[in-house]
Amino acid sequence: MNMTPYEVRLELVKLAKEMLSEDFHTKTSIIQNKWQNEVAISNNRNENPPPLPLMPEYFTESDVVQKALRLNDFISNGK
Repeated sequence: MNMTPYEVRLELVKLAKEMLSEDFHTKTSIIQNKWQNEVAISNNRNENPPPLPLMPEYFTESDVVQKALRLNDFISNGK
C-alpha cells in the first residue's frame, strides 16, 4: 500500500514524538534512579539527603517538527 505525502509526514511526526518521548523518559528515569540511590546511601550514613536533581525539560512542538524534518531528510536523502 502506497502512502500519500500527507500520511508519510504524519507518520514521521508520530515517530519523532515517540523518539523524543522515549529519550525524555529514559533520561528522567536515569536521573531518578541515581538520586534514589544517593538518598539510600545518605540514609544509611545518617546524613542529610541530597537535593532533588534537575530534570530534563519536556520536548516542545518545535522539537517534534525539527526531529521529523531530520528523519525526513535522512529518509529522502540518506543524510
